[in-house]
Amino acid sequence: LTSYCSHAGHHTATFTDDSGKTVTLGSLLQSKPLVLLPIFFRCKGVCEVELQGIINALIKDTKLVPGQNMDVAVLSINPTEKWDLGKDKKESSLAEYGNAQTAPGCHFLTGDMTNIRAVTDALGFFFTYDEKKNVVNHPSCIAVVTPQGRVSTYMLSGMYQPSALNR
Repeated sequence: LTSYCSHAGHHTATFTDDSGKTVTLGSLLQSKPLVLLPIFFRCKGVCEVELQGIINALIKDTKLVPGQNMDVAVLSINPTEKWDLGKDKKESSLAEYGNAQTAPGCHFLTGDMTNIRAVTDALGFFFTYDEKKNVVNHPSCIAVVTPQGRVSTYMLSGMYQPSALNR
């Protein structure tokens, strides 16, 4: 994943954040772990369960604070989803979490398939996308990425232990 997070590298994956700004994945990796959740925002199935799992873990452990000791990036794996949908998903997630001050540490990203695949392939997160039907089939997985762009933890369910989110 490091080659797609590099600030100077030509392979830097670029996305649009929930405010409509262009960001690189590398710019989100500062001095703390990044919880990376590849889902799609319109999904009412496992994607919703996974996002809820992160929210529940943050509620359960008040020492875990996005923007302070870890960040969260929710990456849409559906290239038809745009930043305004990410904005809506971020607002509803923060309302449920109940801690709006953590907004700067929570990132909801959208992008084209080239950048999405660059990141998901580097993670080993393989999924299918049927462009004609606009259908995504994917596993349930989150990854914790170190500030150096290396995966330190994979979690393969919708329920997460808070202690694993800041490794």
